[in-house]
Amino acid sequence: LTSDSYTFNGAQSDTTRFVLIINGTTGIPQTNAGSGILVYGYQSNIYIQSKNGNPLNGKVIIDNLMGVAVYRATLNGTTRQVLYPYLASGVYIVQLRMKDGNIVVKKVVIER
Repeated sequence: LTSDSYTFNGAQSDTTRFVLIINGTTGIPQTNAGSGILVYGYQSNIYIQSKNGNPLNGKVIIDNLMGVAVYRATLNGTTRQVLYPYLASGVYIVQLRMKDGNIVVKKVVIER
């Protein structure tokens, strides 16, 4: 299309004259993978808890705000886990990479 405006003439009952077909992804689908998991920082620790009672299986990666991984751990299959990453005070991004393929990302604040 090279013009700024177009005029179309046709019968209003003709519903198949112009069909718009879009192939591909137009956004990121919303999931509720993280809705059953609670992640929070308290003092210098990070707590991860399953709110629905499902065991937590997978890996944890904690990144600083520059995107550098500063801590890694394995979730041990329980419904609650406490991490002791010994991080400086600040804001961190906690990624939970679950064995079922879900990825949960949460922001936490560490205060020492």
